[in-house]
Amino acid sequence: MDKIKCKIKDLKKCKKALKEIKKRETEITLLKKRIEFILGATKTGLDIIDSDYNIIYVDPSWQKTYGKVKERKCYKYFMGKTEPCQKCGLAEAKKTLKPVITEEFLTKEKRWIQVTTIPFKGENNQQLFAEVNVDITERKKAEDTVKESEEKFRTIFNGSIDSIFIADAKTRQLVDCNKQAELLTGYSKKEILSMKADELHPKDVLERTMEEFKKQASGKITIVETEVLAKGKRRVPVAINSAPITIGGKGYLQGIFRDVREQKESQERLKKMNEELKKRSEEAEKFNQFAIGRELKMIELKKEVNEFCKKLGEKPKYEIKTEK
Repeated sequence: MDKIKCKIKDLKKCKKALKEIKKRETEITLLKKRIEFILGATKTGLDIIDSDYNIIYVDPSWQKTYGKVKERKCYKYFMGKTEPCQKCGLAEAKKTLKPVITEEFLTKEKRWIQVTTIPFKGENNQQLFAEVNVDITERKKAEDTVKESEEKFRTIFNGSIDSIFIADAKTRQLVDCNKQAELLTGYSKKEILSMKADELHPKDVLERTMEEFKKQASGKITIVETEVLAKGKRRVPVAINSAPITIGGKGYLQGIFRDVREQKESQERLKKMNEELKKRSEEAEKFNQFAIGRELKMIELKKEVNEFCKKLGEKPKYEIKTEK
């Protein structure tokens, strides 16, 4: 009788245990569905592969696009390739047994994903790898847009006929310059970026130059005319247009320097030509006055000779024309 009671008691425990197991299985199934729903809604794929690239598991969202697995290799299933992908993170994860992050382009779906390959141990201590695949298409588009903008800026920046310097607004440390800036100063880019903006100008014009920049910032003037101290202590006249700019949320000062040596030389030549022209004009005027005076004296002298001839009863020796 006691044995029967024990069996009944054990049976009740088994039923209770089975009920608990079914409950847990139901919860796990529900959790799995929720996870798969979230993965599908966020375009996040999940797959599990072994060390030989064999697919162990693929979530339903992947299967809707790529079909049943059927003991296929991951590179064949996702990429339609006959060998592992060149940038696959599995090879690195196998060596280090640490998570590896890579990026892949899904040709079939025409979208980018970030693949996080995570090593873990499965049943019977089998080495497996979970791949969490997050859609990064929009991020890649944004990166491409930024890259394109940077390339356009760099093309304009380096192709400018003017020298461009960019300095930190707070420290005034030069952080960038274009090729023309190297030609203007005679310094290499590395040398320029070791300098502060103030070092670009001769000390005897620095204070005036800084005052001019303040006037420019307040809108009182548009161009600052000063000099740059080039390599070898050469002084180069320049016209500068400066303005504050923001890059990546940080403040900088951008200065566009135009070499005005030819302009200054042309102005100096024109000034000398004007001075020479004025001098010659004055000399011509003096000569003209002298010539007119001499002509008048000759006329007076001829008149006297004619008068003298008249007194002698002779014909006038000179014919004198008078203006009417």
